[in-house]
Amino acid sequence: MSTSIEKVQFSERLLQALSRSGISAASPTAVARKFNLLYPDTPVSVQAVRRWLEGTAIPAQEKLVVLAAWLRVSPEWLRFGDSPRSSSRSNSKTVRETPRHYDSGTLTTLIELLSEEHRQMIARIVTALLESEGKTIKGSRK
Repeated sequence: MSTSIEKVQFSERLLQALSRSGISAASPTAVARKFNLLYPDTPVSVQAVRRWLEGTAIPAQEKLVVLAAWLRVSPEWLRFGDSPRSSSRSNSKTVRETPRHYDSGTLTTLIELLSEEHRQMIARIVTALLESEGKTIKGSRK
């Protein structure tokens, strides 16, 4: 069982990681929506996210791992604050665990989470795939 101090400290790290990632914590609804796009299990409620942000609850481990990957920090740092912030191992693990059904909104959100360099790579890959299918995009430049 987590103490109230642990919950508040978790909240502080979560807010810090959200801010560093350019994600506003002002809207628990927006945070929940983006989290749920990445979380392969039952969606979390806005109230649950609000409790995380207010420091009155800590998510279960499987949710914490997804949060950490999304925010590009280690699950250990996010939960306990005593390990390195970045964890590429947890990021790659979570990416493989994300849902395999993607609508355009989900794809857009996932692409937005990538670095600019990786977004450009995705654009080149999509363009190459379209060209291989004989399709062109109006106004595209080569």
